[in-house]
Amino acid sequence: MANYNLQINNKGYRVDVEEDTPLLWVLRDHLGLVGTKYGCGIAQCGACKKVLWETAYEGSKFL
Repeated sequence: MANYNLQINNKGYRVDVEEDTPLLWVLRDHLGLVGTKYGCGIAQCGACKKVLWETAYEGSKFL
């Protein structure tokens, strides 16, 4: 397990998840932030897109 400190919408979160857990799962399943949707499952449709420091990333690709 790995510990991560996340800042989301000016609120701090600490999560303890497996290192290969997709960010989408962390947001929805571990933090209850269900605004991000599961789309195609292969990061092609844009449903899992996140914006970090004004740069867009596909949520299924990293934590």
